[in-house]
Formats: sequence, structure tokens, C-alpha cells
Amino acid sequence: MNEAEEIVKFQNNMFRELSDDYVMGFVEGEGCFSVALRLYRDYVPRKTTKRLRREREAQIFQVKPSFRITLADKDSFVLEKIKDKFGFGKIYEQKKSVKNPQRQDIRQYTVQNFGDLFKLVKFFEKQTFFTSKGTDFKLWCQALKLIKSGKYKTPKGIRKICQLRDKMNRKKGKTHKRKTEEVERILENPPEYILGPFKQATEKQTYT
Repeated sequence: MNEAEEIVKFQNNMFRELSDDYVMGFVEGEGCFSVALRLYRDYVPRKTTKRLRREREAQIFQVKPSFRITLADKDSFVLEKIKDKFGFGKIYEQKKSVKNPQRQDIRQYTVQNFGDLFKLVKFFEKQTFFTSKGTDFKLWCQALKLIKSGKYKTPKGIRKICQLRDKMNRKKGKTHKRKTEEVERILENPPEYILGPFKQATEKQTYT
């Protein structure tokens, strides 16, 4: 048996032995529970219905929760098996950039669909976390519940999302693309290009 055949045999054996604990090892080490904030832009797709337009008109921010596991490109077969285990999600490839040629190519198993995220919640609720990732998961779950309730659509809800988000992933020392201070400035004075009469909506209600 040559080296290539031995590698394939090892991978196949590992796949058959893939367990919840095995998945949790990658989640604890390379997983990330996150919530991103994006501004609604001043455009409406042609196929967007009037009902959806009305729903969007009262919002400044899109709230985008996600889960991902990041590994080196050479280990992407592990992500494929994790994806097969859960039955959903996508795998994206990120090539090293010109600005950072020393960084190796990576692959990310990513889940963004809201329904699938709640399937992950049910899985992780049955597992035991041994690192601070468990705290991130609890905060992330609070954010998901807030989003599901629809309360995130108010300035008060967005501020709560920021509070939860800022407590997550501290160990990695990552910074958010849209910092809380910037979010607060936008809430106080929404730009004109933001979709919908948000200012009119907020003038009729008092949020704290």
C-alpha cells in the first residue's frame, strides 16, 4: 500500500469514527459563534414584494448571526465530513491575499440559515463545553432568541445585540467591522441613504 492509499484509508476510518466529541474538539478549537451588523442600503430589489418592503422600512440594520469552523485548506476533508454530519451549511475557500502572502489558504464551514442555526442550538445544548466557547454559545443563543422575537428591530434591540456581540470571542482578540460606538452614532442620526422612513418610525416611539 502506497502513501496515498494509506492517507485515503486513514481518512475513511476517521470518517466512520466521527463522533459528537470529535466535532466538539474542532468547535472548541477552531469554531466561532458570531453576530454581524450590516446597514440596509438605499435600494430595493425588483422582485421584493410590498410586504417585505414594509418590513424593511422600519429597520436600519440587518442582524446576521452565523456559525463557522475554520481549518487549513489541506484539512478541508474534515469540514466536508462535519457538513455531512449536520446535513446543512456551506464550505467556502479563502485564498491567501497579496497583502498577507504568508497566510495559508483556508476553508470555512459556515452556517447562516436561521432555521439551520436553531438545529445547531439543539445539537450544542446536548454537548459539554470545556473552554470559553461555551460562554460564547450562551450569548449567541440569547442573540438568536432576540432576533427570533423581532425585538432586535428597535434601537433598544440593536443596542442589546451589540452588548451580547461585544462579549463574544474576546479570547481571539477580534474587533468588529462595525463597532458599537459607530452603531450608536447611526442610531442617533440615521444616514439619508438608509432604506425606509426609519426616522419617522422612531419619532413615534420612545426607546431606552
